[in-house]
Amino acid sequence: MRGTETLSTGPSQPDERLRGRTYSIPFEDVWQGALRIIREKSKGWTLDTADDQAGAITANVSGIHKSLNGTIDVHIALDANGQTRVDCSARTPAAFTDFGVNARRLDRFFRGLDRESDREWQRRLSSNR
Repeated sequence: MRGTETLSTGPSQPDERLRGRTYSIPFEDVWQGALRIIREKSKGWTLDTADDQAGAITANVSGIHKSLNGTIDVHIALDANGQTRVDCSARTPAAFTDFGVNARRLDRFFRGLDRESDREWQRRLSSNR
């Protein structure tokens, strides 16, 4: 789309920060971790939509300048091995470049998701005792 800057994660991305994640923990724990990151842990992020049946979350993100405001789409699904796969795309309306903002947003999201997903899993384990 003209006038936007879009960056997507995937297993074959050359930048390892942008390879997405595969977790060997339940979908629900990753889902709840992703929602917590967006609702509570990410400054300037607001949840737009969340559909656990489709595994899709959309968040609006405020940047330091209006041209760096954007949208993050999170896709969570089970892969062929039954593990939870998470990939994202980030869009900003910048006409020329996002100055690396999208890559940093996605990197921060995934680092936070690593922590939050593990916390959700540990909560589940301790509540089942």
